[in-house]
Amino acid sequence: MNSIVASTQSAFLKGRLLVDGVLIVNEVVDLAKKSGKDCLIFKVDFEKAYDSVDWSFLEYMLERFGFCVKWREWIRACVFAGNMSILVNGSATEEINIQRGLKQGDPLAPFLFLLVAEGLGGINEEGSGVKQVYRLRGWKEWSLCVSSPIRR
Repeated sequence: MNSIVASTQSAFLKGRLLVDGVLIVNEVVDLAKKSGKDCLIFKVDFEKAYDSVDWSFLEYMLERFGFCVKWREWIRACVFAGNMSILVNGSATEEINIQRGLKQGDPLAPFLFLLVAEGLGGINEEGSGVKQVYRLRGWKEWSLCVSSPIRR
Protein backbone atom coordinates (compact mmCIF):
# COMPACT_ATOMS: atom_id res chain seq x y z
CA MET A 1 0.00 0.00 0.00
CA ASN A 2 2.83 2.43 0.78
CA SER A 3 3.95 2.23 -2.84
CA ILE A 4 0.58 3.26 -4.32
CA VAL A 5 -0.82 5.61 -1.67
CA ALA A 6 0.54 9.16 -1.62
CA SER A 7 3.16 10.08 0.93
CA THR A 8 0.73 12.69 2.27
CA GLN A 9 -1.52 10.03 3.76
CA SER A 10 -0.57 10.40 7.39
CA ALA A 11 -2.47 7.53 8.92
CA PHE A 12 -3.52 3.93 8.54
CA LEU A 13 -0.29 2.78 6.94
CA LYS A 14 2.76 1.24 8.55
CA GLY A 15 5.24 3.90 9.64
CA ARG A 16 2.76 6.78 9.34
CA LEU A 17 0.96 8.45 12.21
CA LEU A 18 -2.22 10.52 12.37
CA VAL A 19 -0.37 13.15 14.39
CA ASP A 20 2.14 13.77 11.55
CA GLY A 21 -0.42 15.70 9.51
CA VAL A 22 -1.56 17.69 12.53
CA LEU A 23 2.02 18.72 13.34
CA ILE A 24 2.71 19.80 9.76
CA VAL A 25 -0.47 21.91 9.60
CA ASN A 26 0.47 23.50 12.94
CA GLU A 27 3.87 24.44 11.51
CA VAL A 28 2.23 25.92 8.38
CA VAL A 29 -0.08 28.07 10.52
CA ASP A 30 2.86 29.27 12.64
CA LEU A 31 4.86 30.10 9.51
CA ALA A 32 1.93 32.04 8.02
CA LYS A 33 1.51 34.05 11.23
CA LYS A 34 5.22 34.88 11.47
CA SER A 35 5.56 35.82 7.81
CA GLY A 36 2.34 37.84 7.67
CA LYS A 37 1.25 35.86 4.60
CA ASP A 38 -2.39 35.00 4.06
CA CYS A 39 -3.07 31.33 4.55
CA LEU A 40 -6.00 29.14 3.62
CA ILE A 41 -6.31 25.70 5.12
CA PHE A 42 -9.13 23.54 3.85
CA LYS A 43 -10.14 20.65 6.11
CA VAL A 44 -12.54 17.97 4.98
CA ASP A 45 -14.11 15.68 7.55
CA PHE A 46 -15.19 12.37 6.05
CA GLU A 47 -18.39 11.97 8.06
CA LYS A 48 -19.66 8.40 7.81
CA ALA A 49 -16.81 7.85 5.39
CA TYR A 50 -17.19 4.11 4.91
CA ASP A 51 -20.96 4.37 4.43
CA SER A 52 -20.66 6.96 1.68
CA VAL A 53 -18.17 5.22 -0.62
CA ASP A 54 -19.62 5.06 -4.12
CA TRP A 55 -18.92 1.64 -5.62
CA SER A 56 -18.52 2.90 -9.18
CA PHE A 57 -15.92 5.43 -8.01
CA LEU A 58 -14.10 2.72 -6.05
CA GLU A 59 -14.08 0.52 -9.14
CA TYR A 60 -12.76 3.45 -11.20
CA MET A 61 -9.95 3.99 -8.67
CA LEU A 62 -9.06 0.28 -8.64
CA GLU A 63 -8.74 0.37 -12.42
CA ARG A 64 -6.76 3.61 -12.28
CA PHE A 65 -4.30 2.08 -9.82
CA GLY A 66 -3.75 -0.82 -12.18
CA PHE A 67 -5.68 -3.60 -10.47
CA CYS A 68 -6.22 -6.30 -13.08
CA VAL A 69 -9.70 -7.44 -14.10
CA LYS A 70 -9.48 -10.60 -11.97
CA TRP A 71 -8.64 -8.64 -8.80
CA ARG A 72 -11.43 -6.15 -9.49
CA GLU A 73 -13.86 -9.06 -9.93
CA TRP A 74 -12.78 -10.55 -6.58
CA ILE A 75 -13.16 -7.22 -4.82
CA ARG A 76 -16.53 -6.66 -6.51
CA ALA A 77 -17.70 -10.08 -5.28
CA CYS A 78 -16.63 -9.29 -1.71
CA VAL A 79 -17.70 -5.66 -1.46
CA PHE A 80 -20.32 -4.76 -4.06
CA ALA A 81 -23.11 -7.03 -2.93
CA GLY A 82 -25.22 -7.73 0.04
CA ASN A 83 -28.48 -7.32 1.82
CA MET A 84 -29.16 -6.43 5.39
CA SER A 85 -32.07 -6.20 7.74
CA ILE A 86 -32.50 -4.20 10.90
CA LEU A 87 -33.63 -5.60 14.23
CA VAL A 88 -36.54 -3.60 15.62
CA ASN A 89 -37.80 -4.79 19.01
CA GLY A 90 -36.15 -8.15 18.38
CA SER A 91 -37.75 -8.69 14.96
CA ALA A 92 -35.92 -8.35 11.65
CA THR A 93 -37.27 -5.92 9.06
CA GLU A 94 -37.46 -6.75 5.36
CA GLU A 95 -34.07 -7.04 3.70
CA ILE A 96 -32.56 -3.86 2.29
CA ASN A 97 -30.37 -4.04 -0.82
CA ILE A 98 -27.06 -2.32 -0.05
CA GLN A 99 -25.95 -0.10 -2.95
CA ARG A 100 -22.89 1.72 -1.62
CA GLY A 101 -20.43 1.80 1.25
CA LEU A 102 -17.80 -0.39 2.81
CA LYS A 103 -18.60 -2.81 5.60
CA GLN A 104 -17.34 -1.81 9.05
CA GLY A 105 -14.98 -4.49 10.33
CA ASP A 106 -14.14 -5.80 6.86
CA PRO A 107 -10.33 -6.19 6.74
CA LEU A 108 -10.31 -4.80 3.17
CA ALA A 109 -12.32 -1.67 4.02
CA PRO A 110 -9.49 0.55 5.33
CA PHE A 111 -7.32 -0.11 2.28
CA LEU A 112 -10.16 0.37 -0.18
CA PHE A 113 -11.08 3.63 1.55
CA LEU A 114 -7.48 4.83 1.18
CA LEU A 115 -7.76 4.28 -2.57
CA VAL A 116 -11.01 6.27 -2.71
CA ALA A 117 -9.49 9.10 -0.64
CA GLU A 118 -6.51 9.12 -2.97
CA GLY A 119 -8.88 9.99 -5.82
CA LEU A 120 -10.54 12.74 -3.81
CA GLY A 121 -7.14 14.25 -3.05
CA GLY A 122 -6.58 14.69 -6.79
CA ILE A 123 -8.59 17.91 -6.86
CA ASN A 124 -5.47 19.81 -5.79
CA GLU A 125 -3.18 18.41 -8.44
CA GLU A 126 -1.92 20.32 -11.43
CA GLY A 127 -4.45 20.43 -14.22
CA SER A 128 -7.40 20.42 -11.83
CA GLY A 129 -8.03 24.14 -12.24
CA VAL A 130 -7.18 24.87 -8.60
CA LYS A 131 -4.51 27.56 -8.37
CA GLN A 132 -2.00 27.59 -5.60
CA VAL A 133 -0.66 31.05 -4.90
CA TYR A 134 2.00 30.20 -2.33
CA ARG A 135 3.75 26.98 -1.49
CA LEU A 136 6.09 26.13 1.31
CA ARG A 137 9.65 26.17 0.06
CA GLY A 138 10.85 22.59 -0.20
CA TRP A 139 7.37 21.08 0.21
CA LYS A 140 6.76 18.97 -2.88
CA GLU A 141 3.31 17.63 -1.98
CA TRP A 142 0.01 19.30 -2.82
CA SER A 143 -1.96 18.24 0.23
CA LEU A 144 -2.02 16.39 3.52
CA CYS A 145 -4.49 13.54 3.73
CA VAL A 146 -5.69 11.52 6.66
CA SER A 147 -7.90 8.63 5.67
CA SER A 148 -8.38 6.88 8.94
CA PRO A 149 -11.53 6.49 10.95
CA ILE A 150 -10.81 7.54 14.52
CA ARG A 151 -11.76 4.74 16.87
CA ARG A 152 -12.51 5.41 20.51
